[in-house]
Amino acid sequence: MIRFTCLEKLGLRCAAMSSREDGDCSWNNPSNRMQFCNNAGIPGETLVAALQVHGNTVLQVDDSHRGGGGISPDNAPGKADALITNIVGLPLCISIADCVPVLLFSSEHGVAGVVHAGREGTFLNIGGAAIGAMQRCYDLEPESLYAVIGPSAGPCCYEVDSELIAAFESKGLTTIGNHLDLWESNRMQLIRAGIPECQILVTAECTICSNTYFSFRRDNTKERNIAVVML
Repeated sequence: MIRFTCLEKLGLRCAAMSSREDGDCSWNNPSNRMQFCNNAGIPGETLVAALQVHGNTVLQVDDSHRGGGGISPDNAPGKADALITNIVGLPLCISIADCVPVLLFSSEHGVAGVVHAGREGTFLNIGGAAIGAMQRCYDLEPESLYAVIGPSAGPCCYEVDSELIAAFESKGLTTIGNHLDLWESNRMQLIRAGIPECQILVTAECTICSNTYFSFRRDNTKERNIAVVML
């Protein structure tokens, strides 16, 4: 498990991501998800997770969603790739295996969010969509937000074809040769959405060339890491 202590020091009760040591935390292994929650000090039975579809839909989570999708997809609260809430003690979860986890927190407004920013989500600016939803739902200023861009496919390893490179560049997103740079692309999207550059941390840890995390591109696996935030 990795703790994003920079957010926890600001007052977020939990900002964490599982690793291979925590085992497969996909829905295929609910016991591992529960154990991770226990280790992180999270009430696993209240965990909320949506059905991820690589889009830019943001779900505002409240008490009515408590426990939805946390342990099984059968009661997931809908299709979304970003979750936001202002409910204290309600943990939000996304599943990842190379896609970028973006964790958002405003201590001033008591709001948190977690974003699944894969290749498609980054192309659709899901980070910006999440910040926009926070503004609308909670009347907060983006300048109050802090963000972490967590371990994910790095520009060192994320090689794609020339057509995809051209598509990303047409959106003003960052590429390095024939590699996508999802870290910098998401960082710039967060800055454009109003988060001060000094309030964004990029962990710069690649899930493909590191053996610390599960990686779909490296192993073609169905095993997953999860990232969780809780106010």
